[in-house]
Amino acid sequence: MHLPPLREELQIVEGPRAHDGQPGWTLHDPSRNRFFRLDWTTFEILKRWALGDPELLARQVAEQTTLRPALEDVLAVADFARSNQLLHTAGADTSGAFAELHRRARPSWWLWLVHHYLFIRVPLINPDALLRRLLPVFGFLFRPMFWWTTAAALSAGLVLLARNWSAFRADWTDFADLRGLLSVGAVLVFVKIVHEFAHGIAAARHGCRVPAMGVAFLVMAPVAYTDTNDAWRLSRRAPRLWIGAAGILSELVLASWATLAWGLLPAGPLRSAACLLASVTWVKSLLVNLSPIMRFDGYYLLSDALDLPNLHARCFALARWRLREALFGLGEPPPEHFAPRLRRGLVALALAIWLYRLVVFFGIALYVYHFFFKALGIVLFAVEIGWFIVLPIWSEMKVWFAKRSALLASRRARLVCVALGALVLLAAVPLPRRVRLAAELSPGRAFAVIPPEAARVESAAPAHLAAVRAGAPLVRMESPELRQRHAVAFLRLSNLRLGLAAALAEPELRPRLPVLRAQIDTAEAAVRETEAALARLAPSAPFAGVFHLADPDLRVGEWVARDETLGVLVGDAPWRAVAYVPEQEAHLLRAGSPARFYHDGRREKTIALRVVSIETDASRVLEHPGLAADAGGDVPVKLSGNDLVPAQAVYRVILEADAMPASARVQRGRLVIRGDSESLLARASRHGLGVLWKELGF
Repeated sequence: MHLPPLREELQIVEGPRAHDGQPGWTLHDPSRNRFFRLDWTTFEILKRWALGDPELLARQVAEQTTLRPALEDVLAVADFARSNQLLHTAGADTSGAFAELHRRARPSWWLWLVHHYLFIRVPLINPDALLRRLLPVFGFLFRPMFWWTTAAALSAGLVLLARNWSAFRADWTDFADLRGLLSVGAVLVFVKIVHEFAHGIAAARHGCRVPAMGVAFLVMAPVAYTDTNDAWRLSRRAPRLWIGAAGILSELVLASWATLAWGLLPAGPLRSAACLLASVTWVKSLLVNLSPIMRFDGYYLLSDALDLPNLHARCFALARWRLREALFGLGEPPPEHFAPRLRRGLVALALAIWLYRLVVFFGIALYVYHFFFKALGIVLFAVEIGWFIVLPIWSEMKVWFAKRSALLASRRARLVCVALGALVLLAAVPLPRRVRLAAELSPGRAFAVIPPEAARVESAAPAHLAAVRAGAPLVRMESPELRQRHAVAFLRLSNLRLGLAAALAEPELRPRLPVLRAQIDTAEAAVRETEAALARLAPSAPFAGVFHLADPDLRVGEWVARDETLGVLVGDAPWRAVAYVPEQEAHLLRAGSPARFYHDGRREKTIALRVVSIETDASRVLEHPGLAADAGGDVPVKLSGNDLVPAQAVYRVILEADAMPASARVQRGRLVIRGDSESLLARASRHGLGVLWKELGF
């Protein structure tokens, strides 16, 4: 077998050493501007590639170095060069070979669509010549004096900010409207342009080419980018770190001087602009760009600091290996060997990235679902969830299936399977559910003695907790003002009736008959109203029961206020509790379900109840305001006219108490109702299907 020659334009430069101390090199493919990190063995093989004979090449490497490559190592390097199009090919089958490589590398239409929907890069300018012309202008940025001056400005600005923090927060209230949001957007655009040009100038200073600047759309969100891949040609790590940190450093410089300017400027537009620039830049730099979880500057800085290209992919591979070892104990070697401390850090980073992506990508899925019309939103939601959440899990499941023989032979794997089976079984076992609701407990039959006007007590009320028979007088009161209103109303009615009789007798007065009859109807209503109020001054028991006197010190001759409750007659009907159960828990309740009532904030005995009825139609109006969320209840409401309307579907539940409380007033508390048994799997399935059915409705 003869090895085909390498392409002549390929460049190999010295790179940083590996973690185990081996020398490293970087291979640059200028035609595609791609870089490959080479280990010592691969470099020595490529160095002698011109020998052409794999066996001779392996033997010469073994003779001239301390390495001992096998024939398989040489063939593996040949496969690497062939798959990355690093070989010089000639002959009749060249076009066919390139066509086959292109066909294999080209994704399917749906994969292409997914990739270009999730990430689109649009280059706008080639700034290389401009950056080299600007480099002398911005040479002061690379002098120590500038950074010492900026540090001093930052210190002074932070001191002024700490002394006037309330004023700084007050300035932010100016940006709470649409104009303020537009200002924030403009500042973000300005800061991002400065950020990207800082990357470019730093790259140009270290002799790197910057072929493109543009905008990338990450799930439709615009993100500026600068192509600094040429920094991989640098053999030293420090220049790459400076290039990677240039954007963040430029933002921190802006934030430092803007903070100082805010502290020194008088109140006005310039000070507001400095406040906005400082705030946006600090937040963007420290919370977004420095995070290594997403592929922003923090990721590349950490990757260069650790000298671990493709940091995320390597962290994920290590974390997947660690997960398999923790679960199954297969004893497989790790994909890469690192120091124990570094390995633990990389695994922790992978776990943090997984959790972060789970939250972020699910949020993005909800965003695209609500942003587009419903049909397209459902498709894009499925793409987000499938690509970022389901697909990685499915890929790992396929690896487990491929290793099923080793898994079945592992004792730890069998224990894990038993534990997982037990958890699934536990999730499938129906367990009693407890439904907790805010409730109001009140007598099933009650009559309150309430004077309609301020009145004087003329006869004593029954004693507290005295038994009262039906029809017995409860209390007699007198209200001179009410008596006077009744007399005036009766006198006016009498006069109107006389006027009506006169109008009927005199023809010239008959045109007044409609007006007189209307006035008589009004007067009769006033008389009936005052007579009903007078009757309430001497109420009788409408039923037999126990009288609960509100004020035991009430005496004959005392005056009582209008609408003051003097006492409540409670019949022997069972007490009732009213509650509102959410739609997702209504199926758990049945007539006869036991419950207990716990008083709010009082140490009283709990009361046993049972469910009497559950309304089948959702309540359109909340008839018990004390159960609204704003009043300390559970039901979120919105105001519609004078009515409280539940913000979600709730059903009224009526319960009866087995015992009678000592107090006659309405009592608020918490209900704990024993519902039907339900498994966790059934609960999750019902909830998921309910959401799906609701969202699929067009």
